[in-house]
Amino acid sequence: MRRTFGIGLAVAAFALAVGCGKTSNTTGPVGPGPAAATGIEGGWTLVGLEAQGEKMPADLFAAMPAGEKAFKATSDKLTHQEGGKDVAISYKLDPTKTPHEIVMTKTKSDGKTETIYGIYKLEGDTLTICGAESDKPADRPKEFKTAKGSEAVIMTLKKD
Repeated sequence: MRRTFGIGLAVAAFALAVGCGKTSNTTGPVGPGPAAATGIEGGWTLVGLEAQGEKMPADLFAAMPAGEKAFKATSDKLTHQEGGKDVAISYKLDPTKTPHEIVMTKTKSDGKTETIYGIYKLEGDTLTICGAESDKPADRPKEFKTAKGSEAVIMTLKKD
C-alpha cells in the first residue's frame, strides 16, 4: 500500500504515475483558450489521495512533507515539490468534454516524459482529478473511481 501511494503521489505531482517514455505536445489549455484554467489558477493543498480502491491511510498522509501537498497552478503549469525539489507539470484542460478532461505531462530527469490522461471537476473550492499514466488517451478514466488493479489515482485538492 505504501508503494502504491508513493507512486500515486509522484503521479499526484500531477504526475499521477511514473514514466511512459513518450514525448507529448500537451502544454497549455485547450477549449476556449487560457480561460479554460479559470478557477484552477492559484494555490492548492492536497487533502486526499486514493489508489487501488483505497484512500491513503491518515498516518501516511499526515507524514507527507508539506511541500509535496502544496500546489500552485498557473494557466498551463502546476508546481509542487518532490523530494524537496520544485517540479513543474504542464497541463491542458478540455472543459467542453463531460466529464471535463485534463492531460498532464512532466519531463523527468532522464529526459523522458510522463503523461497522465485524466478527468477533473471543480466544485467550489475543491478540485478533484482522476487520472492514469499512459501513452494512450483511450486509457483515460471515465469516472471518479479507483479499483484494485487499476492505474487510476484520485487526488482531491482544496483552494488555499
